[in-house]
Amino acid sequence: MIHLFKKLLNKGFFHIFGSNIVNRVINFSSSILLVRILTKSNYGVWSAAENILQIFLLLQGLGVTAGLLQYASENQDPKKQYVYFKTSLFIGIITNIIASLGILIYYFFGKFSIPNSKPYFLLLFLLPLFNIIFDIIMIFLRIRLENKLYSFLNTLNSAFVLIFTVSGAYFFKITGVVLGRYLAVIFVIIYATYKLKNILPEVLKSAVLVKNELIDFLKYSATCLVANVFTSIYLLVDVFFIGFLLKDENIVAIYKTATLIPFALLQIPSSVIVFLFPFLAQRLAQPELLKELYYKIVRYMIIVNCIIVSILFFLAPFLIKLMFGVAFIDAVIPFRILLLGYLVNGSIKLPSGNTLFAMKKVTTNITVVVITGSLNILFDYFLIKKYGMIGASLSSLMVAILSSTMLFIAIRYHFKILLKDKK
Repeated sequence: MIHLFKKLLNKGFFHIFGSNIVNRVINFSSSILLVRILTKSNYGVWSAAENILQIFLLLQGLGVTAGLLQYASENQDPKKQYVYFKTSLFIGIITNIIASLGILIYYFFGKFSIPNSKPYFLLLFLLPLFNIIFDIIMIFLRIRLENKLYSFLNTLNSAFVLIFTVSGAYFFKITGVVLGRYLAVIFVIIYATYKLKNILPEVLKSAVLVKNELIDFLKYSATCLVANVFTSIYLLVDVFFIGFLLKDENIVAIYKTATLIPFALLQIPSSVIVFLFPFLAQRLAQPELLKELYYKIVRYMIIVNCIIVSILFFLAPFLIKLMFGVAFIDAVIPFRILLLGYLVNGSIKLPSGNTLFAMKKVTTNITVVVITGSLNILFDYFLIKKYGMIGASLSSLMVAILSSTMLFIAIRYHFKILLKDKK
């Protein structure tokens, strides 16, 4: 155990894990403060505007962050990593400029279920451009195993989000929240650029990918993008359909508060995967070690998540009143259902999906997420119409169970094939 602790410490696991947990605590604190500072109605309006933005961000960078992580992790040549970094920045910036134009088009011609969210959605139109630059820089640091700088920037970004959005909300309401989001990401990009000033000239002077390499890179990235869209959509369509079908910003606000803790908890397994993904990718040629690492992740995640969910499930009414106020007590039932969804997603779905990506079994991932993502939309539509926001949480739980089961069966099959081919 001591040997394992030292090994994880030396490889930077605790920098990443600690940073991501602190990052999530800060972001969660920011959400709580926004709920307290903004009126219930205003919080619902902000949630609706941000939710539509997140739908546009699903297409962020055509998936180049996933391609950068995979291909540059496999290739340990720094010069080649620079090439992938440069390529990702170029593609990411171009595609997110197009996404920003798409936001403008939607503002003028799209339909808003919560009409008051429309002007704030417009103010967010440039955020995708800054987000992709920040995300690519952070992936680049992970590839180079610069875990201390990665962790610092991660925490710095969250701290800035807390400071700027909360102070912005206090003085300028929703407009201040939007301004705070911009300031946070811009300041961190400026600082990160300064820290990488010795590397960036080499990156800019680096070669370009040859045609076959570029095609492989884009193909993998686009495939991951499709998988990510359907994986992430269940986090967004709930709020979208609640606003679209129920047309009440107060219900949107209540459901949004119910999601905050369960979605924040995803940072625990995500932090583990963030750290371990490069090692998963490196073990592709050693399927026995890859399989062993995967089952260890799942086993430990089940134990940890069962403890966390049991405690929070019992304390649900107290936590909702304490953090968000009595006005949000109706969030207790969907909160408990979403906790069960987190238990399944965080213990099985996340480790399985990411391990399949490391194995380059992207088609399998896409098949699963397309099926379950499509079902999620159908479940949401019918269950929300019948049961309101409780129906939204039930839809999320059903999709979590279905997708986790499918991914677990798929990964067992692929391990069997890999081990057979190895022999």
